[in-house]
Amino acid sequence: MRYRSGTLTSRVIRAATAISVAAIGLVAATTTPALANCSSGSFRAGDFASGVSNAYNVQSQMQTPFSGEISGTGTGRPSAADIYIINGSDFVQVGWYIGQANQLPSTSRPRLFIGEYYPGQSGNELLRAGATLSWGTFYGFEVVRETGNSYTVFLNGVSQFTTRRTHFSSGSPAFNGEVDYNCTVMAARAYRSASPPRSLQYQNSSSGWKYFTDNRFADSGFFSLAVAGDHSTDWAYGG
Repeated sequence: MRYRSGTLTSRVIRAATAISVAAIGLVAATTTPALANCSSGSFRAGDFASGVSNAYNVQSQMQTPFSGEISGTGTGRPSAADIYIINGSDFVQVGWYIGQANQLPSTSRPRLFIGEYYPGQSGNELLRAGATLSWGTFYGFEVVRETGNSYTVFLNGVSQFTTRRTHFSSGSPAFNGEVDYNCTVMAARAYRSASPPRSLQYQNSSSGWKYFTDNRFADSGFFSLAVAGDHSTDWAYGG
């Protein structure tokens, strides 16, 4: 699925707001648009690790949405959340999706997917679907560089897919909520189920995993959108 490139500039609908850990939760959409106002497009919101361009691993816990929380999905109208590493136009991502997207089968429940930059494929990306996931459940997602600059993605510590082609040696790590229709609900959450809640981490040296220093973003076009969190406790919600 389309990622949010760090080289693009987007207009922020609502400024990212620091929320205390005690107030962790979703910021709900406040407007219910008329169906006639819905339109297709690329709508992304999330968090880059500020100033980092040399990461080769990224990991986070993410919570899948609750049953009945997502609406407005369909053919070409997915709702998804993922972590990824990007270097120019090249990327590798892993996360969950609901609905149907380019190359991915339709699903009415959260389902694992991997995406990678792949010239010659539709949209210059290769997408593959994995296991069906449970509603409202925390899962550990991870993208790990292998020898030769291929990448393997993990779910709860278990290897799921390896990229079909080689990629970069390092790049910028990020977390993304994404929809392709501005009346599709986005509900992306990247935080831990236990204390401390912050979860987004990257690795760029032998000194171990590092937490994100937040650089949040939100594309324009939603009727209502919030991107918020405390440190790296993040969520993106809109539609």
